[in-house]
Order: sequence, then C-alpha cells, then structure tokens
Amino acid sequence: MRWRRRLNSVTCGERAEISAAGKETLVSEQESPAGATPRDRMRPFSMARSVQARFFLSCIATASLVLAVFVVVMDVVNRNAVEVQLTEKLNRVAANHSILLADPVGRHDMVQTELVLSSAISDPDIIHIAVTDDDGVTLASLGRDQPGSGSLIAQRTIRMGNAEEIRTIGLLTIEMTNSHLVAAARQRLSISAMVGVLLLATLLAVSDYIHRRFIGRPIREMKSVIDGTERGLGEARVMWQSQDDIGAVVEAFNSMRDRQSAFEHALQEAHATLEQRVQERTAALVAARDEAEAANRAKGAFLASMSHELRTPLNAMIGFAQLIEMKERAGDFEKSDEYIRDILNSGEHLLNLINDLLDLSKIEAGRSELFETDVEVGDLIETVVDMVASLAQCNGISIATETPEDDIVLHADTQKVCQIVLNLLSNAIKFTPSGGQVTVSVERDRWGKLALVVSDTGIGIAREDVARVLEPFEQVRLTHHQATEGTGLGLPLANGLAAMHGGKLRISSKPGRGTRVTVTFPAKRVSTPKR
Repeated sequence: MRWRRRLNSVTCGERAEISAAGKETLVSEQESPAGATPRDRMRPFSMARSVQARFFLSCIATASLVLAVFVVVMDVVNRNAVEVQLTEKLNRVAANHSILLADPVGRHDMVQTELVLSSAISDPDIIHIAVTDDDGVTLASLGRDQPGSGSLIAQRTIRMGNAEEIRTIGLLTIEMTNSHLVAAARQRLSISAMVGVLLLATLLAVSDYIHRRFIGRPIREMKSVIDGTERGLGEARVMWQSQDDIGAVVEAFNSMRDRQSAFEHALQEAHATLEQRVQERTAALVAARDEAEAANRAKGAFLASMSHELRTPLNAMIGFAQLIEMKERAGDFEKSDEYIRDILNSGEHLLNLINDLLDLSKIEAGRSELFETDVEVGDLIETVVDMVASLAQCNGISIATETPEDDIVLHADTQKVCQIVLNLLSNAIKFTPSGGQVTVSVERDRWGKLALVVSDTGIGIAREDVARVLEPFEQVRLTHHQATEGTGLGLPLANGLAAMHGGKLRISSKPGRGTRVTVTFPAKRVSTPKR
C-alpha cells in the first residue's frame, strides 16, 4: 500500500482565537453576574491588591494555561485520530475493492468494473478512483475532483489466480479527502474548549481531593490488579466498596475479571479436549489406514497362495490313485475299494472346500445357513483324519485320536463341523515339523458341553499373534523371511462356523511348545444315543 498525506489542520492563529475566546468567556461569566451594578463590576480590581485576589487570579491564569494546553492536545489528538481513521478506512476500502475488481478486470468486463467503481465513489470521503492495467493504461476512472487533489492516496495491486500462480492484472488508485473529518474535529474541539472552561472554573478547587480520595485510589488498585494479572501474579480482586459509580465500576470490573478467569479456564479445558480429540481422531485414522493396508496385503497374499487349501484334498486323491496304480501293477487289489472310497471322499471334500471358500463371505454377511443333522462325532473325526493321513505321513507327522468309548451325537451341520476339524488338522500339520505329533480328542465337561480339541507339538503362536490369526487372510510366519503356504482362511472360517453353532473357538499356545485349539459346542446340541 502506497499513500501520501495532505492533512488540513487547525492553524496556530485559530487555536489562539479559540483560547482567547474561552478565556474571555470565563472572565465575562465571572465578572458580569446577573444584576451586577457598575460598582460591583469594579470590585475585582480592588480585590486584585489582596492575597485572595492574587490567588484567584493565579488560579484563573493556571486554569487558562490548562485550557490552552487542553486545546492544543485535543487538536493534536483529533488530528491524529482523523489521520488514523481516514488511513484505516482508505486501506480497508482499497483492499476490499481490489478483491472485488479482480474478476471483472481479469475478464475485461468494463461494465462490471465501472459498477464496482460507482459503488465506491458513492462514499463522500472518496473523491477519485481509477483502475489501470498492468501496462499503466487507464481502464476506468471516476471522481468528483481532478486526480491528485485528495488528502490521501492509496494504490493497491489487483491480482488473480490460485495458490500456485498469482499474477498482477492491474492497479487500483483511490483518493480521499479529510474535509468532513476535519470539520467534525474542529466542532468537537470548540465544544471541548467551552466545556473545559466551565469545568476548570467550577471544579478547580475540589478536583484534586475528589480525584485522590474517590477516583484515584480505586483506579490505582484496579491498575495494580491489571498489572499483576499481566505479570501472572494470580487472580486478585479490587478491594474497594462504595455505593457510588466508582463502586459500581469496581464491582463490574471484579465481575468481568471473574468471567474472564472462568472463560480462560474453559478455553484451556476446551483446548485440551480439542487436542485430545484430534489425537484420538488421528490415531483412529492411522489405525484404519493400517488396517486397510494390512487387509490389502493379506488379500494379495491370499490370491497368491489360494492353491494351498485346494491342494490338500487333491494331494490325497492323487496319492490314493497312485497307490491303486502301484497295487494294480503288483496284482494286489485288496484295498482298491477302500482307496477308491478315499478318493471319492477327497473329491467330495474338494467340491465342498470350493464352496466353503465362499462361505466365509456369507458368514461375515450373516447369510450362511445351517443344514443340521445328527452326526456321530467319532465317525466324523475318523473320516477327517483319513483325509489328511497321507499329508501327515508325507510330512513325517503322526496323528493320534482320543475319543470316548460311548458314542456322542452332535446335532449340527455335518459338512461345516467336518470343515472345522479339517481346517484345524491342516493347520496343525502345516505348523508341526517332521517327527512331531498331532492329537485330536473329544472331551465333555460336567455341564454337558462338547469340546473338539486339536493339539500339536509344532512351532506355536506368539501371544501377540493369537488374535491376529483369527482375522481373515492372516497367517503366522515361520521366520521373518519365510511364509507358510495356505490362504489364511482356515482358522477364521473355523471360528465363524463354530460361532454359527453357538460355539466358541479358543487358542492356547506357547512358541516352540505347540498349540492347542479347542472348539466348544453348547450342551443342547450334544446327546448320547440309548442302547
């Protein structure tokens, strides 16, 4: 912002006239009371020889001097106030109209540009306004006087663009006059001078006492409290009580101070709460982002290792087929029928497995259904163990079963329970090194609940990974650089299928000592057939 100042002011002669007029008014009022006789009017001259008269005249002289100083100070203050007020107004108008002119000047819309200038020139303090382009060519100009006749001139560049690129497209020039403000200042100065004469003549004798006793003291105390507050010396109150205006001001000041303190405390609490909320929101967003990234990585790993769950029954089918071929070449057909049944079972399981890959999404969506029948638990476990026997044998792992002598019947979806046991056995074999053992047991507690337990002597699961392995597409890594095969759906699917039956899946494990997975079914699903 560039501006130059040409401020009209009250001349020294005018100030002298005002001072003389005020003094003359005071003398005339003091020396010419209503109904005074010529002899009475001559009495001050005779009193001038006395101490009282000299004191009175000295007081008048002092009052006149004070009034003169008051007039000069008021003139300077008013002049500075006019300058500040006009400058602030000019800056504000120039800033606002430079923004308003950016669009029409950028579009070379002279009609809209002149409309904006017309709205500005309607201000009586603005005498000229003009817009030039970046080459200095005047695009529009309005004013009541010739350019350069104003008291203040402001120039503001007109810019347009976004945060990345801002370019200058023109220059706005505004001229203002201070004539209205100067006239108002002179009027206020005259009134102030007359009022000052009356007040000085009336209150000269008692003002000092009143100020010191009834005004100065509470003000000094308030100032002391304010200074102490600025220096951080606490929240003191002004200790002053009176039934006058000063007392009301002090009471209002104390009330304001109390409200300010309460507001500051509330603001601090709100600031702390806001910071806490921002931190919580930020943490939640970071957690959500991490979860999304982890899900994407897990899904990518799932697509890359989908063949694991499909390969298990296929390997069983191929293994039994190879055994049949070897037996036929050797002329041994003793177990061919059994192998064929195993192949058939594995093929059926493969079909079921493909369907189960879609069941997890149905379970999560709450659209999966149970087709419940009564199944003998011991037979179901033997069937599943036969399906993974070849895989365990190839890995050098032994499988043991521990079932009660009495038959136990479970009212459940046979396919889904079979899937639960198969997933648990497959995981146990996968994470058990060669020479290890996997045990499948059936337990029943005193409340009648049925527990299917699959335990192994494998690598185990770290405590921080127990909850994670129950999430879809998550797996435990053998080392930092070696990942296991599989989709990562085994445990999550088993957990979801158990929950559909009203059961629970629990994992207890210690790294290097093995894992124990327990699936508990409610007692209402368990029964013992009568013999």
